[in-house]
Amino acid sequence: MPRKVALTDVDDPRLRIVMAMIRAGNPVRQADIAASTKFAPQLVDYHLRTLAATGVVIEVSDIETGRYYALQEPFYDTTFMEGMAQALLPLARTVSTSIDLSDDHDPINAMKETIRFMVNVFLCTVGRNMT
Repeated sequence: MPRKVALTDVDDPRLRIVMAMIRAGNPVRQADIAASTKFAPQLVDYHLRTLAATGVVIEVSDIETGRYYALQEPFYDTTFMEGMAQALLPLARTVSTSIDLSDDHDPINAMKETIRFMVNVFLCTVGRNMT
């Protein structure tokens, strides 16, 4: 069974917020997200607004219980998420083993090349399926 990544090990604040919301499994209050991610409520609010603007998060307001946030449906669909993991895991492993981060290599350039590689593979796959 894969090891569950601790939220505090995730550097990207938006990714950490999304992971906390997935683990909650239900719409969640900003204060609860802040508590589980160990972020200040103001930082969570800022990133929730950004995630809402991009369509990843939706705000669920209830007159009696207040304001909650939820992810879009695919994030809660375990079949979909498991399928994505199965599809992306081999690629992630291949890419991670191809990165050489020795002292004489620039890690920023290595990351850029890795992202370029992943995007190109994705576009080739999508392009092939759409034609």
